[in-house]
Amino acid sequence: MNTFIQKQQNQKSKLTQVLVDLLPHDKSCTLEEARVLWWYNIRESGGYRLTDIGFDALKNDIELETWSVDTSKNNNAVNQRILLSLDKSLNWPYYIDVKKKKIHFFSSKEATVAVLHGDVFSWMEKVN
Repeated sequence: MNTFIQKQQNQKSKLTQVLVDLLPHDKSCTLEEARVLWWYNIRESGGYRLTDIGFDALKNDIELETWSVDTSKNNNAVNQRILLSLDKSLNWPYYIDVKKKKIHFFSSKEATVAVLHGDVFSWMEKVN
């Protein structure tokens, strides 16, 4: 197995375990439950896109800080290529709110780069 994939697998598993450990007692779950319920791509080598349940757990239960970026004025719509680019490029959890047309980043650095670029989806098309 390629070293990059092994590193990413270990990072996602470790991150998920740390987050599970931070959950309040009344919201506790197993690592496997969190992996299945929180991540869109449940593969160990998959990206960090959160489901609704995962976003709620990190934002409300664990109370992690997020940075929201408005995508309503982006030139491109969300498509599979952009989703794959986000999965490959981002190293921290993120949540796409399709209804409100926002991306919530759990990394200030990634949010800053997205804001500075202006159009998140065009940025993703250029990255990959």
